Amino acid sequence: MKQSQRIILTGIFFTLFLFTLTIGCSASNPVQTIIILPRPSVGGIPTGGWAMNPSTNPFPSKVQQVFQPGQELIIGLKINKQLKNNVTFSKVTLFNRETKNEVVVLSSDLGPFEPGQAFYLPYYVVPNEKGSYEVRIYLDQEVVASALFEVS
Repeated sequence: MKQSQRIILTGIFFTLFLFTLTIGCSASNPVQTIIILPRPSVGGIPTGGWAMNPSTNPFPSKVQQVFQPGQELIIGLKINKQLKNNVTFSKVTLFNRETKNEVVVLSSDLGPFEPGQAFYLPYYVVPNEKGSYEVRIYLDQEVVASALFEVS
């Protein structure tokens, strides 16, 4: 096989691999985006500008918000528009990253949600204990999205 043929075949293989990886990853997870926001002090919900962001990251690695004890948070989710069916989540938990304690905070009104739909889950009061926490979204027994926040 000639050098030029190897380069062409390698290029085709690499392109197909990237295409398959991109499609497979984006279609396999029901959550496209998760965001943690403070509940506005006057009540209501935050604006939905975050849902227009085309980025896909159901597992952001940076701390999204720092809260004071007793402050309220809102979880925003955007469902993957490539799904074929509606999705209903099984539970939402708060996981204390230091103690490894996980507490269910929502287990009802978690669907069904349509592909491409962006929405807020009911607000929740953050723990009084200072520390690093993770909100986890479950589909059956699998964590399909999580986001980090801190209480200081």
